[in-house]
Amino acid sequence: STYAPGAVAVVHAAPANARQIEDVPADSVGGFVFTGGPITLHDLSAQGVRYTGLAGIELQGWLKTTEAGRYELGEDLHGLPGGVIAGANCVLEVWLEDRVIGSQQGVLPITDSSGGEQRLSLVTGANLQPGLYKLRLWTVCSSAAPRAARITVDLLLKSPSDLNLRGFRADELLHQR
Repeated sequence: STYAPGAVAVVHAAPANARQIEDVPADSVGGFVFTGGPITLHDLSAQGVRYTGLAGIELQGWLKTTEAGRYELGEDLHGLPGGVIAGANCVLEVWLEDRVIGSQQGVLPITDSSGGEQRLSLVTGANLQPGLYKLRLWTVCSSAAPRAARITVDLLLKSPSDLNLRGFRADELLHQR
């Protein structure tokens, strides 16, 4: 089979109950090919997704590694000013080769009275060799006011030679045609 840049992003409706955020829902509401950059969980219309509620992303594809060592996969979640977020519960789960390598949870704080952006970072990692690894990543937030929540996520990677987490490059994520 042939590989193409990016990973398939399967879009699911975010669960209304924070206790369900670790479970990837059976039903999807859309999808697109993720090649990097921020994802607005409250509005995916730019990617052709017609669902209007708060969404979760299930990334499916292959992670291409070029050096041996510790790789960190993470995300920065941003609560945007003007969004009514009542302490959104968020999760990042990552599987490599069908094994969970990490699951991190956190709370994106309530938007402060100054209207400033609120942030939450979640990170997990694994020691890897050069090659292709089957990747599955689940990220979602559950808010008490999901229609008013305005949340953006930046998916991040840190290879052994990187000093900091950074956005994915298109050639680091692959999917099969």
